[in-house]
Amino acid sequence: MSELPWGFLLLLPLAIWVYLGKAGWLREIGPSRELLLFFILLFFAGNFFTFNFILDGKNIFVNLGGYIIPALFAVWLFFRIEDKRPLRRFFGALVLAGLYLLQHNFELMDAEWLYPLAGAYPLIAGIFAAALGGGRAAALFAVFAGSVLGQSVQTVIWGGTPFYNVRQFGTVQDLNLLLLAAMFSQAFCLAAARLKKAVKRKTLSLAPAGDGLTKDGQ
Repeated sequence: MSELPWGFLLLLPLAIWVYLGKAGWLREIGPSRELLLFFILLFFAGNFFTFNFILDGKNIFVNLGGYIIPALFAVWLFFRIEDKRPLRRFFGALVLAGLYLLQHNFELMDAEWLYPLAGAYPLIAGIFAAALGGGRAAALFAVFAGSVLGQSVQTVIWGGTPFYNVRQFGTVQDLNLLLLAAMFSQAFCLAAARLKKAVKRKTLSLAPAGDGLTKDGQ
């Protein structure tokens, strides 16, 4: 199943929700409905295009949907984020890159207990992205930038494939895990925002009369 593009099953309902105007939580990131649909189309179609060239005697394969488009999307997100703390964004991306490398190299540690953690990588990555990002757009940036950075380090340093003279940037499996981690990150961000609002309403309802608080908490 890891080599099947099951990540597209996440893109299809997302595209329908965006087209019907039901994905307002995603539009808070900044893009219009048309731009969101364009990005979804790029991820969907880009997976079927791989560029091949030879560099320093090595065959280099670069997948458009699994590597190039996530990198461009991460750059676009970086400049769309209104938070003025870039170091926090970079730190989140570095943590996500570390999780990617751990998930792809856990067998080197000879620790069987890491197998369940490797399988739960998208869930763990989503949690860390939501916690470290500080917002929906920042969480997505951490996921996409972390995946691209992790893939780059994995491929350049460890080869990325069993074949010494082959370097492959972006695979179907990488795109699957990336999309799933992105989905989890947004789900956790949405849950955290709703929990924060619920706590605020509860606090206001319990506030004694005449303490100066209004319905807006001021």
